[in-house]
Amino acid sequence: MTCIERVAVPGAEYDVVIGPGLLGELGQRVRAMTTASAAALISDENVASRYATEADSLLARAGFNVVSITVPAGESSKSWAMAGGLCEELAARAISRGDVVVALGGGVIGDLAGFVAATYLRGVDFVQVPTTLLAMVDSSVGGKTAVDLRAGKNLAGAFKQPLGVIADTSLLSTLPEGEWLSGLAEVAKTAVLDGEPFLGWLEEHASAVGARETSSAWREPRRTSE
Repeated sequence: MTCIERVAVPGAEYDVVIGPGLLGELGQRVRAMTTASAAALISDENVASRYATEADSLLARAGFNVVSITVPAGESSKSWAMAGGLCEELAARAISRGDVVVALGGGVIGDLAGFVAATYLRGVDFVQVPTTLLAMVDSSVGGKTAVDLRAGKNLAGAFKQPLGVIADTSLLSTLPEGEWLSGLAEVAKTAVLDGEPFLGWLEEHASAVGARETSSAWREPRRTSE
């Protein structure tokens, strides 16, 4: 089942689309958001080795001229120097203000690619395609983008709302257990802040969610079906 949540940011509303198999719909879903001629796909080495070839092909089939850029995996890539290098690469590949950046990866890629989109040409559109649970439930939503400085994390950034978020839950099956638990901690925090009925739902389905069961774990009754 595919579900949609609307993020009601004044003047920049967008949908968070959630469900299994959405990566296979990447091209058509991004095309529905933009008339851009080119798409700059930014991912890290780990994600690119699994998904970038498919993502490139799907975007190309949707009519985009695809520029695929891969950065080293890990927090060290979320740097001022890497962001500058990506801006230089976009300029060298003639990405224009009317084009779109697609961030395919976890929180590091979402923050980095979003920051690049917020600053290159004073702002170009971008789409979040999170591949980790933490990115799906937290960092891909809300427009938070940033890079780290020597003085600390996330000290240079901008709020830049995406055109949309495409969260393919089937990608979560490949996450290491530590990454899964890290994301669940954020889910639990959100449930406590949100209160009922989400907190009660999470308590009721805690075992299924922890075990990554797909039969019932994602049937949160407040979502709207597509």
